[in-house]
Amino acid sequence: MESKEKDVFVRSCSVVSNGDNLDGIFQAIHEIGEDHNISTDDVERIVDKVRDMPIERAMEILGRVIEAHDGDVNFPVNSWNNIKSIVDNYSGKLATIPPEKALIAKMEAALIYYYSPYSEVRAVTVPTDDETVADTPRAYFVGLLWAMISTALNTFFYPRRPAIAISVSVLQMLAYPSGWLLSMVLPDRCINICGRSYKLNPGPWCTKEQMFATIIFTAADGGAYAAINNVMVHNSSYYYGSDWATFGYQVLLVLSTQFMGFGFTGMIRRIAIYSTRAMWPTVLSTIALNRTLTVKDSPEPINGWTISRYKYFFIIFLACFVYFWFPSYLFEAMHNFNWMCWIKPDNNAVNSITGLRGIGLNPLSTLDLHLITFSNPLSTPFFSQLNRYAGILLDGGLVIPLFYWLNHAYTGYLRINENIIYTNKGEDYDVKRVMKNGDSLDKAKYQKYSPPFFSAGTLATYGAYFVLYPFSVIETILYNYKLVKIEFIDVWNGIKGQKRANRIDQDDPHSRMMLKYLEVPDWWFLIILAISLTLMVLCVEIYPTNTPVWSILLVMILSAIFLIPISILYSTTGFSFDLGVLVEIVIGYTVRGSSVALMISKALGHNITTQALNYASAQKMGHYSKIPPIAVFKGQLIATLFQVFISLGIVNWQISNIEGLCTPSQPSRFNCPNSNTFFASSIAWGLIGPNVILGHLYPLLKYGFLLGTLLPFPLYFLRKHYKRLLKHFQPTLVLGGFLCFAPISAVHYTEGLYVGFIFMYYLRRRYLNWWEKYNYVTATAVSAAFSFSAPVIFFSVQYIRQPLNWWGNTVFSKTIDGGGFGPEGFRRLSLPQKGYFGPDPGNYPS
Repeated sequence: MESKEKDVFVRSCSVVSNGDNLDGIFQAIHEIGEDHNISTDDVERIVDKVRDMPIERAMEILGRVIEAHDGDVNFPVNSWNNIKSIVDNYSGKLATIPPEKALIAKMEAALIYYYSPYSEVRAVTVPTDDETVADTPRAYFVGLLWAMISTALNTFFYPRRPAIAISVSVLQMLAYPSGWLLSMVLPDRCINICGRSYKLNPGPWCTKEQMFATIIFTAADGGAYAAINNVMVHNSSYYYGSDWATFGYQVLLVLSTQFMGFGFTGMIRRIAIYSTRAMWPTVLSTIALNRTLTVKDSPEPINGWTISRYKYFFIIFLACFVYFWFPSYLFEAMHNFNWMCWIKPDNNAVNSITGLRGIGLNPLSTLDLHLITFSNPLSTPFFSQLNRYAGILLDGGLVIPLFYWLNHAYTGYLRINENIIYTNKGEDYDVKRVMKNGDSLDKAKYQKYSPPFFSAGTLATYGAYFVLYPFSVIETILYNYKLVKIEFIDVWNGIKGQKRANRIDQDDPHSRMMLKYLEVPDWWFLIILAISLTLMVLCVEIYPTNTPVWSILLVMILSAIFLIPISILYSTTGFSFDLGVLVEIVIGYTVRGSSVALMISKALGHNITTQALNYASAQKMGHYSKIPPIAVFKGQLIATLFQVFISLGIVNWQISNIEGLCTPSQPSRFNCPNSNTFFASSIAWGLIGPNVILGHLYPLLKYGFLLGTLLPFPLYFLRKHYKRLLKHFQPTLVLGGFLCFAPISAVHYTEGLYVGFIFMYYLRRRYLNWWEKYNYVTATAVSAAFSFSAPVIFFSVQYIRQPLNWWGNTVFSKTIDGGGFGPEGFRRLSLPQKGYFGPDPGNYPS
């Protein structure tokens, strides 16, 4: 701790102790200082609370903390040990508490009750509310402007491999000068909007306005899922090329899928927004950058560093902007650093295990910061990263190679880790050769053509999903029974019209400060849900979708069951999953033989959970930043509406104007990898059906559901009896690591784990002051640099194709992994003499 900060602590503590034993008191404070890192800006305020807090009140708060945060993997270990020791030893014996322990008890209680138990949250928030207006007209203008621009660009580049995207951090950087400029040029006058008076120029561009604009373009981040997948697969000639999927159908489909997730957000507010344990590690870097841009730093040094966050951000940004030119253009082997493949370029085993397009088990597999930060290692808790990587090693080092080398279900004839569907000759599956009437299976043609086959990586991923779905629900109920019960009762009361108290967690200071702002009524969410359902019913009834209305209701019920467990998982660990695969199975069995019904249901299943979590995370940002919930709601609503029509316009333009769109040989790399997955799913689970896939071709997969149902109980027993040893063991996250393949690989996570260890474990434990000030700024600077450099590189040297032909740009491509030996090189086994593998034509399972 720096000398100036120590002086502040000593002076503050003297108020508490009346000048007695200052050295001992400072030592006691220092013991928790490394865990709490109270900034000098807030220390006086916190110490005032400590001075005024009776020890009885402190012990009451700490008792509730023990109950509320038991098993909380994000709660600081040292702080937990302090609190547990004090509560266990002195509850009921307050008169015997030594002065030093009493001071620690009051300090811990004050930090938790008036600030936050998490150093990550304290690093990016303040324990006060300046009550400035957030939803000003200029904040709306800035937010919507960049929301529309980013939606257009991100939708346009979404089909590209690798995709180019304008990240939220870049939009924050662009929003700040935009807001500042408006504060300079707008007149100081009022306007009336819907009976409410707004000042055009309320003064300098403030933190709340910056945050409100950020929430608006965060709601539109990534484009509309159904537009960039359903519409692409429906209308592109490379896929189905359906003439009936007109613009009217597209509007109904995309509006309903986007807003239905919005409507479901109302049911998870209590646990995902107002609960203290819902820390939302994924949003903290966004809040950190806004503070960097709008709040002046304190001048005191931090672990010897005096540089401001703002200056530090631009230094890292400029350095990374230059660096990204190397793996993207000047030295492309840095991106795919498959050096093990260089040793044996024609060896299938080496390339399949260590290559980027294989499993990617290479301890130094990339030098590209974009791939290194793919897993958000600077914001995801390290325990979460470690658990997921354990799953990656189990899957990539054992399960997938076992399938591949044993030739399980003919996987040895295919690429080890691709997400497309193959024929029995190892070729891409051409669905048009087995279709009739545009959306049904021609069994005669199917018997002449081929069944669908999956790679080893795809098989393992599907198996992991089948285990994960029941496992996640059962484990969440076992560990969070009371919370889940309260939430379902709360949702039911809201449906019945009873008044709900969403912000009941009065130990959370942010919730208490938000009580002054009106809550969004439950019926607002219910109206959106009803409108979305109506649009979806119109969509499936007016157009030839072969989708019964009851299938929509079935997907909504499944989403309601899973949404609470997924929101608990995501808001505490930064990991989530959608219901797309589960919906594929359920709809594939219940609505047989319809690819369109499956695609509609899949989009709905994906979007309800994904959009609900996206909206909830934005509302959590507003919660931390003290922005009125109604303002957040309106901003998200309007941004989503703009997002729908812009995404549709871009996708339809691409389908009509980009030659060779989605084909493997498209010159500008618009290969549509995600749409390929979407298309493959519609064939396997919709057109042909799970009765063929799970009943005949891959019968072992269906036992994943049984395993996922039984496995939580012994693991629960072990974790209960070895609580301290297994505190950070999270089996759901380990299973989540199994999802990190086909088409991506371990390359996207290995170096990220190294970075996570350095920043999220070592620096956080040893240099907490530095970490709190600079960690999230580092994360946003790297992300912003890539988002700026990628379009510049693409349009300046890649789009017009000006290659640099030298060893550093060609060595990786002269391997099987780099495509230098053609499709045959990716297969471990040559085709049998008869020219195909599997069942003989005419005897295919159906």
